[in-house]
Amino acid sequence: MEERGLIERVKDCFTIEDAWPALGLEGTPAKSCRCPYRPDRRPSYSVFAEARRWHDHAAGEGGDVIDFVKAATGMTTAEAVRWCAARAGLVADESGKVTPRQRAPRRPEPERKPEPWPTLRPGTPDEVGALAKLRGFTIGGIDLAERRGLLHFGIYDGAAPWRRHWRGLPFWAVTDPARRLVELRRLDGERWPEKDGTPSHRKAHTIGHGKEFPVGIMQAAGFPVVALTEGAPDFIAAHCLAYQSGKAELVGVCTMLGAGVHRLAAECLPCFQGRHVRIYPHCDESGMKAARQWATQIKEAGAAVVDAFDLSGFTTKAGTPGKDLADLCNADPRSLRANPELFNDIFP
Repeated sequence: MEERGLIERVKDCFTIEDAWPALGLEGTPAKSCRCPYRPDRRPSYSVFAEARRWHDHAAGEGGDVIDFVKAATGMTTAEAVRWCAARAGLVADESGKVTPRQRAPRRPEPERKPEPWPTLRPGTPDEVGALAKLRGFTIGGIDLAERRGLLHFGIYDGAAPWRRHWRGLPFWAVTDPARRLVELRRLDGERWPEKDGTPSHRKAHTIGHGKEFPVGIMQAAGFPVVALTEGAPDFIAAHCLAYQSGKAELVGVCTMLGAGVHRLAAECLPCFQGRHVRIYPHCDESGMKAARQWATQIKEAGAAVVDAFDLSGFTTKAGTPGKDLADLCNADPRSLRANPELFNDIFP
């Protein structure tokens, strides 16, 4: 049997849904799930195309079932092909013809309606104060983000019937007037419950689509300086720091909801033309990798200047190393005195 022919037969009759449990991996393959073979704090993995393709959004890798087995085990291509073929029940007769096992027809997945958005509104004084206390944000910065239509508050009102354990939970949310997607975070800083009410790993919940389109980019395009941040907390932190530094009239802020998105939507790129774009990446491998890829696209789109701000080298009030703009809002004053450029030079 030719190796090439065997590979194609494997792909025809053996899927990632078959390989996953056969490898003894935890969890279940889905369009949004945790990576089964590396630490994954939140779902950054996708299995799609009837379980024949996968993509690791954090690592920027993907492929077919053979690539999946290689990634999960470290096997070579030949070893992965033989492993899959054995479990697919592929047998060659005397003439060399390969006969795969018969597969039962796949049941179509039930169609779920898009999740409705909860009611978004301006924050009450108590809610604004709670967010300021929770994240170390300034009231002026919170007010600035609200006035730009980028920060909202609410109480989860049962918008999605299958999230009954979320009802009555106060939240803060980031979105923009385009309303492509919204990210919700609990106002008490806790994680969102699972369907059975038990605590989950989920700090943020996103509804909508288009993570490759920076939230707030259309508003930021009206300013000479565009601050591109990563995540909802850094988004609001940038508004707070722009307000504190007296540069709110010069700086527009937009954010990517996750460093796992390495490519910006082509439709948003004209918004960067002629602007001084400063990127504020998280101080980790994923954040730095994403920032480099965003910078390349933005430069090619015609930005006047593209640079990045180094957020390393300071400590928070809790004594932990600072890694992002949200941490900078909670920096140890002694660390700031030793690194005055953190505030003096944060914006162009």
